[in-house]
Amino acid sequence: MTTSSTRWIRPVRSRVCRPRGSGVLQRRMSILSALEECLLYIRRCVPPFDEAALLRSLQLPGSDPSLWGSILDDAPAATALRSRALQPFAQVLSGYPSFMAADLNTELAQFRAARQRLTVAAGDSGQHPDVIVAHEVRRAFAFMVVEPAASLSDGAAHVASDGYFAENNMPPWDTWVTPVPSPPGTSSDWGPALLCWVPLWARERIEAGIAVNPEQCLHWVRIQDGAVDWE
Repeated sequence: MTTSSTRWIRPVRSRVCRPRGSGVLQRRMSILSALEECLLYIRRCVPPFDEAALLRSLQLPGSDPSLWGSILDDAPAATALRSRALQPFAQVLSGYPSFMAADLNTELAQFRAARQRLTVAAGDSGQHPDVIVAHEVRRAFAFMVVEPAASLSDGAAHVASDGYFAENNMPPWDTWVTPVPSPPGTSSDWGPALLCWVPLWARERIEAGIAVNPEQCLHWVRIQDGAVDWE
């Protein structure tokens, strides 16, 4: 997909997106409910993974990026939270050409519905320990946001994060929580942003990806009083 150079220029904007009026409680509950769904799906449905392997840095051979593709695609950070069960429902954001054309709010509502069905079907099984929503909301570096329509898909964050971010800058689909409005001052043409949960082991991977992301479509955020506070 061809991207004009003008997409590198991001608008000046407020870094706090706080709901107001009667919608505050509804927005807060919506975000917390979606987060609970996300964490419950991971607990019940995501296959176990080796956290020790996730903490080790990936060693890429030589300096030729053409040799890195399969290594990054199969790396522990790339596969741990990309479950096969959810993959068919994540196509709208795992395929770059759909970013600008799709109604992301509608598509992500369908994604959440599929996640709920899979979670219910899994019963009360447990592949991972419980993660408490209230604890995660208070934890530093527990959330990030990606702005899909702003992505240049240059692959830099993919390499820097050892495959945690895909080549189009999307984090693993098992961590997707819910769409959230971009901050005031951002053109509506850019569409919604996507709130994502961050496991403890992924912090360094994400910081490495953000550091090499020229279009600034990746951001640390906090959840405070039902609002997304942009770092």
